[in-house]
Amino acid sequence: MTTPTEAELSSEKMRNVLATHPAVASVDVDAAGRVRVEARGGRRPTPGELRAFLRRGLPEDLVPDEIVIDDGSGTAGVRPGVLAPGRAETLTRLWREVLAVPSVRHGDNFFALGGDSLAAARLVHRIGEELGVGLDLGEMLPLLRAHTLAGFGGELAGRTAKPDELPAVVRDDAARYEPFPLTDQQQAYCLGRGDSFASGNVGCRTYFEFDGAGLDVDRFRRAWGRVVERHDMVRAVFDADELTQRVLRELPHDPVDVVDLRGVAGAAGEEAGLRAVRDELSHYVAPLDSGRMCPVTVVMLPGDRYRVCVGVEALIADLAGNAVLFDDLSFFYAHPDGEPPEPEVRFRDYVLAEAKVEDTDVYRRSLAYWQARYDTLPPAPDLPLAVDPRTVADPTFVPHPAALDAGTWGALKRRAGARGLTPAGLLIAVYAEVVAAWSRSPHFTLNLPSFNRLPLHPGVDRAVGEFASFTLLEVDASGGDTFETRAAAIQERLWRDLGHQHVTGMTVLREVMRRRGGVAQALMPIVLTSATAVAREPASLLSGLLTRTYRLSQTPQVWLDLIVEEQDGVLHLNWDAIDELFPAGLMDDMFAAYVRLLERLAADEATWGAADLDLLPGEQRAAREAAAGPARAVPEVAAHAFFHERAAEQPGHPAVVAADRTLTYGELREEAELLGRRLRTLGAAADAPVAVLLEKGWAQVVAALAAQYGGAPYMPLDPALPPGRVRDLVESAGARIVLTGEGLGKAVAWPSGVRVVTVDGDAWAPPPGDRWPADPPPPAEPGPGDLCYVLYTSGSTGRPKGVMVEHRSLVNCVRETVELFGLGPGDRALGVTALHHDMSAFDVFGVLGAGATLVLPDPARGRDAAHWGDLVTGRGTGRGTGRGTEGGTEGGITFWNSVPAMMEMLLTHDPDVSGLRGVILGGDWIPVPLAARLAREAPEALLLSIGGPTETTVWNIWHRVVDPDPSWSAVPYGRAIANTRYHILDGRLRDRPDWVAGEMYCSGVSLARGYWRDPERTGAAFITHPETGERLYRTGDVGRFRPDGVIEFVGRADFQLKVRGQRIEPGEVESSILRHPDVAAAVVTGIPHEGRPGHRGLAAYVAPACPPDLAEFLAARLAPHLVPQVFVALDALPLTANGKVDRRALPDPEPARVKHNTPPRTCLEKVVARAWADLLGAPEVGVDDDFFALGGDSLVATRLVARLRHDLPGAGIALRTLFAAPTVAGVAARLRDGDAVPGRMERVARLRLSVDTMTAADVERSLHERNPR
Repeated sequence: MTTPTEAELSSEKMRNVLATHPAVASVDVDAAGRVRVEARGGRRPTPGELRAFLRRGLPEDLVPDEIVIDDGSGTAGVRPGVLAPGRAETLTRLWREVLAVPSVRHGDNFFALGGDSLAAARLVHRIGEELGVGLDLGEMLPLLRAHTLAGFGGELAGRTAKPDELPAVVRDDAARYEPFPLTDQQQAYCLGRGDSFASGNVGCRTYFEFDGAGLDVDRFRRAWGRVVERHDMVRAVFDADELTQRVLRELPHDPVDVVDLRGVAGAAGEEAGLRAVRDELSHYVAPLDSGRMCPVTVVMLPGDRYRVCVGVEALIADLAGNAVLFDDLSFFYAHPDGEPPEPEVRFRDYVLAEAKVEDTDVYRRSLAYWQARYDTLPPAPDLPLAVDPRTVADPTFVPHPAALDAGTWGALKRRAGARGLTPAGLLIAVYAEVVAAWSRSPHFTLNLPSFNRLPLHPGVDRAVGEFASFTLLEVDASGGDTFETRAAAIQERLWRDLGHQHVTGMTVLREVMRRRGGVAQALMPIVLTSATAVAREPASLLSGLLTRTYRLSQTPQVWLDLIVEEQDGVLHLNWDAIDELFPAGLMDDMFAAYVRLLERLAADEATWGAADLDLLPGEQRAAREAAAGPARAVPEVAAHAFFHERAAEQPGHPAVVAADRTLTYGELREEAELLGRRLRTLGAAADAPVAVLLEKGWAQVVAALAAQYGGAPYMPLDPALPPGRVRDLVESAGARIVLTGEGLGKAVAWPSGVRVVTVDGDAWAPPPGDRWPADPPPPAEPGPGDLCYVLYTSGSTGRPKGVMVEHRSLVNCVRETVELFGLGPGDRALGVTALHHDMSAFDVFGVLGAGATLVLPDPARGRDAAHWGDLVTGRGTGRGTGRGTEGGTEGGITFWNSVPAMMEMLLTHDPDVSGLRGVILGGDWIPVPLAARLAREAPEALLLSIGGPTETTVWNIWHRVVDPDPSWSAVPYGRAIANTRYHILDGRLRDRPDWVAGEMYCSGVSLARGYWRDPERTGAAFITHPETGERLYRTGDVGRFRPDGVIEFVGRADFQLKVRGQRIEPGEVESSILRHPDVAAAVVTGIPHEGRPGHRGLAAYVAPACPPDLAEFLAARLAPHLVPQVFVALDALPLTANGKVDRRALPDPEPARVKHNTPPRTCLEKVVARAWADLLGAPEVGVDDDFFALGGDSLVATRLVARLRHDLPGAGIALRTLFAAPTVAGVAARLRDGDAVPGRMERVARLRLSVDTMTAADVERSLHERNPR
């Protein structure tokens, strides 16, 4: 027997470990030690991932330098070639120089050595220069992640593509002070600092404070003056109308301001003075033409202490440029007479060279890449907002700083590098995890500023200017993979994007906004700025004399910007946010979760392999536990046991009062019990529901109770259903007994074997050919776990679902509600809810279980709200025996239970409802005005908003409505009742944080058993939580927790729409419409596209009429994309038999009026339309055409404003004019309205048209006529 060699044993160990990786199907190691892996299940792991996996179980010397992956494609397993020795040495040197490391081994990985995307970009350029091999960044980054130096060299060996040629920077001293174009990014900053956009009135700038002692102020001023002289962009001014910038020869003001606080009294006075300086300087927005884009202030303090405040506008310098400015400041302070070499690259020359990039092949490839993604790029993260961003006129950014110490950050980088993740890639992935946890949708776009200094000159890295762009990074966090896998996927997507960065992010964003119908909203306001790979902004200045103590960044149209930078091995995190946009504490919670996750990843290897990172704040998890309904023992009885007890206690008390019959408790019990006993002789049993097909009336109550005494669940059917549908339901349910009326029963061709019992007058006739036995068996005694009823609801597939509700579930609901209201014999409840709606179960088992009287409307007037009003007030009913002993109006109603629409119908007749002491409304939105009216007109009534689908037994959540606030968008959904619980979860069944919308899942005793004879749909809707083991029902409703544990209902998951890329919850729009005083009811739907899926806009149906100012009313309260395009007025919204809005019965939305055919009518409209046509390249423009729908964007809008100011001297037009009224007619109207002298703009326009039609000869002749000489 041959003894294995040490190498063979090592190979065997390595093979055994690799074979346990879930993505590895097989492992082969050849005689030379080369490792070949076959991927499993279509997922191709990277070599870097597999090496990191091996390091967890093997020493470093057993981890192979190269792993070849075979994914079955036939090419992935081909071993790369080998670089020629001289070229290999060059590549090794390039790695050393780019990474700034002393040595590199063949088995080293680029990212494990500290590489990042910027270093990789430099490597691309150097490889092209010195090896003549063309690679784009998006192609090279995955190669660097997958391979060691040796493997990467092998990948290069066979490549013959030449590097792309880019235009070179040409120095132009003669034109140094001439205007030159703004870059795309600078244009955005210039436009965004005004008030035309939401979250505007902000300069894009970074503000620093440095503290220290012993500063020589005069020396400092001279040093900063040298910096100003050295770097042109510090002296730049900007023209937003012409979209140009130019450099001043010198600043028109002293570049350093001094504030002397040495004479202030005490620490409090000093603190107040410093606070005033910070408040003024930190959010300073300099005029574009002022030359104050980098103001510097020295604050002199007692005791020879100083604070230096510096604000740098991004218009003049990006983060790398900031570092250059501060480096030079420190140099000139230390060397007042120093003469460093002049900067090699001026920003003006770079901008002019970069403009020529659009003529290159690499630009055309980049453009094609982004054009393919314009329509699929998801919107920004849908974070909870406390206010409409448009209402925040002067946003203030609040810093939230934190840091990871050098040990923690170093450990984190090592763990990331072992997995082929760059530090920036890791930080972005963690940011995506946190944002996804607080975003309603896990599919969103992050805005990542990129320091896009194209290699157009060797000295570009030390130039000062705004070279930055941004990348719109698509994130989809819906998958259940491990964090490590999700992080790798995000990084790979980012790398593909970076490989096409020759098209700027602003170009991409403008096109996305144009396609989605407007630019007034901040489309991508959630930002991460990673400075880990750029020149470091200093932690100190002047060789340590001053230490940085404060930093704040702000950007227009940005709500949140996480800035990460490394200083002296420490990772500094600055979470800068407009806190007032968000619910209180939300930004703190998100940032704390971010820091915690970084620390966990640094300390715990297992976190990388976890799918659920559990980011819910600990106090919120405790609050979720507290929000569960209280635990109470549920009586071990059947639901009708309460009624049975009341009947024994008060047999003579009226139980049911109907138009044609009144039954006392004793009579009702006797009749229901006898009928139940008889049903037993017909085969009534727990496994077969008794169908009830009856008109609203006393017989329904008898039938429901009789089924219980017969030991069977009752199955109420809508008497308005077509006979064929009734037959189908009875047949599919396997019902063997039907209780019905004579007319209804004869209309149905009952399935064979069904026994039909018919009510005839006050008697129940046995099935034809049968006789009731003289002594039927005793009543059945169903247990708590037996079924009480089976109630069919509509199914999304069109096939109804029979919800099975057990006695225990109904007993819990009934007991809790009766105790809350204190219902008793003195109460009279009006039963307007149909028996086939689950709210009626409380009328039967709750009202009668409490000993109260159930009053039923006349079946002939069952939908007549005026009739209900008569019953509520006790007028002219000729019914009942009066109210009992507990006070109130004789014969009046004290308790009401229905959907909100029925209460609204009642109140339209202005009845006296002051006698109500209890009102339950649920099953649909409760309009806030309705709640407010009830509070006024029934001041003694407890209004209880209830909720919960049929599958959770009548209701399992409620909210006591006290003093409804008119500012509410809707009445809160409430808290879970006893023995029940609500979970608000994301698509991966994780708890959503406070304020974040998610799908509502229910658990507890209220859950139905499932769907009758439908295990497949039962299994889909009633699930077991994979971690807790809890049985849950997926409601399909969307809600969110407030910090106080109350749930707010947001809408239905299946009603959510997407219009022009924007997710829309119709309920949000509906609740705003209902706040209009002249609207009683509203429903919002999508207007479908013609010939393709999706929706092109919103249609609002309103009743009883559409107020003329409704669109304007909504525009003041909603984001533009939420304002419906079409309004349809209806006398009343169509309702289902259950009282909910019947969306299928809504008429087709009235087609939007054809707008583009109306030509300009006035001179002013003609001038505006002509400017639009010229700038948009449109052959003709109508007065109602939408600027953005025609292809306009923010850049064209700026040019249009400048053009109209030229064509119409004195016109008061600004960007916000166009955004507020984006049609020719709208702009013309705004210009007319702004006339100081009525009619002036029309006369100016007439003159403009006249002049523009004149020839040169006409002009000469006119001038001669006016000035003859």
